[in-house]
Amino acid sequence: GGFGGEPGVEAHGGYGFCAIATLCILDACHLVDLDALDAWVARRQTSIEGGYQGRANKLVDACYSFWQGGTAQLSAHARRGDPRHVEAPRGVRWRPGASTGVS
Repeated sequence: GGFGGEPGVEAHGGYGFCAIATLCILDACHLVDLDALDAWVARRQTSIEGGYQGRANKLVDACYSFWQGGTAQLSAHARRGDPRHVEAPRGVRWRPGASTGVS
């Protein structure tokens, strides 16, 4: 569901944000499986800290609240056409009490 620096490599939060942002600018988000992307982002939110990791099995880093939260926001924008809509995408449940990184 995420994006890596090149085909076949591990997905990373920073690459994911840049990829979806570029696709939004090009009005080409229909080329991406947004459900899989949203699920990948949701899995990067940890249960203990509530923050985000940039890659699977890595520690939480504050910068990923921007990258992962921004990716979720851009996905919502692509789905609804409203950049201010911050509700979690259908089928994604953010962990209770954890920040979504979106305001």
